[in-house]
Amino acid sequence: GGDLSDVAAEVALVLGRGRYAGVAMIDESFTYSDIARLHDAGVRGTRFNFVAHLGGAPELDVFWRIVDRVQPFGWHIVLHFDAEDLPSYADLLDAMPCTYVIDHMARVPVMNGVEQEPFHELLELMRDERCWVKISGAERLTADGPPPYDDVVPFARALIAIPLQGQSAQQQENDRSACADYAVAVSGYSPSGLPMIVRAGPPGVISGPVATPPIMVQTNQGPVVTSAPPPAGLIGG
Repeated sequence: GGDLSDVAAEVALVLGRGRYAGVAMIDESFTYSDIARLHDAGVRGTRFNFVAHLGGAPELDVFWRIVDRVQPFGWHIVLHFDAEDLPSYADLLDAMPCTYVIDHMARVPVMNGVEQEPFHELLELMRDERCWVKISGAERLTADGPPPYDDVVPFARALIAIPLQGQSAQQQENDRSACADYAVAVSGYSPSGLPMIVRAGPPGVISGPVATPPIMVQTNQGPVVTSAPPPAGLIGG
């Protein structure tokens, strides 16, 4: 939310008094001191919605001012897109000065299959070391209805299969295998449970469903809340 006290309270109390990472939705009313206070509480990123039916894109001048304002803190930027709109924001993404996370697999319409152009655009973005993709929101993407969301699994697998820069073929295979094992471990009923996975560029980071007790894993992108220990091959020191 946009209220400082609400966000700080959520991070401090719900996520463990600053021991875990949080993402805040802030506006231009947040001063440098406000952001510093959130940072001290455990916030490590801010989120923007670009999805039309949820209110549409922010005013871009405001967007860039907020991005600039959080840069001294090393925050990442979470971007909520519809996949079909990715080409429209190619210049914006190219100009990003920091790590950014595309939320919910860019809400790609799974009924159009993995060969659709919007999904190819997303796969190409993942070759940029600044770009991370959150594999989550299967219930929003599925065309099949209730769990286990099997129609979303091919999209998650394709995203996971994008090689990390500088990895050997064996390292890539080890990471993919670890992802599959981890998905089974935390989903509770099948790999189709789709735990949230964020990866692109070293390191990849996995965090599981929020229903299980969280633990904190320290990565070189900052602390990450996760429900089970991620595979060692996917976590930086």
